[in-house]
Amino acid sequence: MAVVLPEADFVQPLSKVYECPICMLAFRDPVQTACGHRFCADCLGPCMRKKNPQCPIDGLELHPDKLFADVAFSRQVLSLTVRCNFRSDGCDWKGELRDLQEHLETCTYRDMVNMACGQVGGKKARKEEAVSKIKKCKHCGKEVPSREMVLHHESCLAVPVNCPNSCGLKDLHHESCLAAVSNISQLHHESCLAVPVNCPNSCGLKDVARSQLPQHLDPVRGNCPQSVLPCPFKPAGCTFQAKRPEMNKHLKVLPQYHLGLLCQKINDIHQTLAKHEGQMRAQAAKVAEQNERIQNQNALLTSQHQRVKSQNGKLESLTVKVCNQSEKIELLQTELLRKEAIIAEQMKKIKELEVTSYDGSLLWRINNFSQRHQEAASKQVPSIYSPPFYTSRFGYKMCIQVFANGGGETRGTHMSIYFHILKHRYDSVLQWPFPHNITFTLLDQSDDSNKAEHISHTLVPDATAPNYQRPTTSMSEGRGFHKFVSLEKLWSRSYTKDDNLFIKVKVHC
Repeated sequence: MAVVLPEADFVQPLSKVYECPICMLAFRDPVQTACGHRFCADCLGPCMRKKNPQCPIDGLELHPDKLFADVAFSRQVLSLTVRCNFRSDGCDWKGELRDLQEHLETCTYRDMVNMACGQVGGKKARKEEAVSKIKKCKHCGKEVPSREMVLHHESCLAVPVNCPNSCGLKDLHHESCLAAVSNISQLHHESCLAVPVNCPNSCGLKDVARSQLPQHLDPVRGNCPQSVLPCPFKPAGCTFQAKRPEMNKHLKVLPQYHLGLLCQKINDIHQTLAKHEGQMRAQAAKVAEQNERIQNQNALLTSQHQRVKSQNGKLESLTVKVCNQSEKIELLQTELLRKEAIIAEQMKKIKELEVTSYDGSLLWRINNFSQRHQEAASKQVPSIYSPPFYTSRFGYKMCIQVFANGGGETRGTHMSIYFHILKHRYDSVLQWPFPHNITFTLLDQSDDSNKAEHISHTLVPDATAPNYQRPTTSMSEGRGFHKFVSLEKLWSRSYTKDDNLFIKVKVHC
């Protein structure tokens, strides 16, 4: 891999995607971690030499055997366009980053600068300039020489850190103020459940996790001898409170006192129950009176019910007859709808079989093309899709999309055509990305086939484009030709005949 110079002058501003998060320069020999982050191999070196190396971004543990050189991504970085380092001296060279070192070794402007400054002095000045290039730390904003950025990150107070007590809290930092970092850590330490603390009652227990302190101080289940406990007979009226040893003495010395409290409490409960019993008897008398009234009303309703019942008998006989007829009608309608659905499904399958191809080719007849073109021009139906076709019975499933009046910049001037890969049940056993070339041919329907001028374009798949990867939705994004044929040429020859247009598609398997 060619050396990536720190002072490389990129034609386009360097994207964050190609910038190392440690040195904040373009990646040099990028490596990727198991957690999915990329770093320069040299920048990650100091981190990997630590006892328990962690990812500088998310703090996850790093393993040397799970690092790998990202060769594909390195090629992307080396393909970025840069200018000559002697551009200010008059050199207008531009090229890929991989070719920069070779150009600098033969650049005539470099020789001119060396002649003006001295061979040794010029090279030394360039080298000192590269070493002293200043970058801002993305955490604290401090300006640091790029080559010292790794060492700076190890002591920077604004770098996110995790709680040292392993309580699970991460990223303890404040991006807007470095002075607040220590305050935030202190506030967390005061509430962190994993911090070891002493018993607040000074019972002698030390270095217990804050999360276990409530269990130790619990007045019932706890074991702190200095906790002040209420008497177990508090519900009966005892107001005594004392520490655990004194409470045990209190219970042994005053059993008769506590027994008296319990008896008094029981007497109070009996009096309350007697009072409620009298109230319930009074309510029962009222309920009996209401029940008698209800019985009288029920007798009246019963006589009315008998009259209504006789009338309902007549209605029910008529209703039964009507229901029987309705059920027969519904059964017939249901059976009719079922057979119509079966016929429609069979017709659909027959139509699909008539046009379905399993050899990677499709001859698509678009009827009523003039009407479809008008609908596309008025934006009612901008595009139409072909029936699906396959490279084989268990191969790729595909379809074609046509914009009869074009789209975007070609709207009203050209017809556009695009190729889509459809999600299929056999995708898991196929090769991805999609590897085959696709040829689109607009057929000339002239009577003299020797004078026919068919229009053909071949689409070559780009293995890096998402359009040719395995579909995750029902249909991938289309790729094709925006200017497949101009509308002027389309209407000038016999590409449409009897208002039919034919497009032939061939996948070269």
